[in-house]
Amino acid sequence: QSAKQTLEESHQAELDALKLRHEEELEAQRVRFEEEIAGHLATSVITMKQVMNEHVEAACLKVLSQFVEQELAQKTAAEMAAQVLREIRDGYAGTVKISGPEQLLSKMRKGLEEIDHPVDYEVSDDIDIQVQMDNSVLMTRLSEFFQGLRGLSDE
Repeated sequence: QSAKQTLEESHQAELDALKLRHEEELEAQRVRFEEEIAGHLATSVITMKQVMNEHVEAACLKVLSQFVEQELAQKTAAEMAAQVLREIRDGYAGTVKISGPEQLLSKMRKGLEEIDHPVDYEVSDDIDIQVQMDNSVLMTRLSEFFQGLRGLSDE
């Protein structure tokens, strides 16, 4: 009987040792998985933050560049109108033909409304303003400038 009891106790001790070792291994795996998950989450959060920063930066730059484009185009139209006005006041008597987008042509009309000189306005899809006075042509380079600006914002 004592051999059987010793054997059962020995067997139970081995089972207890195996259970304990199994529990320790499970705990070690749980800790390792939690650490890996925490590492992945930290990396993901950093990556998401970087991506969000890039998107916000790109959106801000896009809005800002659109504002700059609009302001520069309006200023250029006003300057072109002033230049045409100077030419007419200096004695130019020929035909004046101005083409460009409607928004900028309206700015030009406003700048030239005080003169009594025929001006032919033609709406075009081009962003640039073109002023033709006989054989002379004045033209803005807004499209080239804005293309360069957009190229910078894409980098």
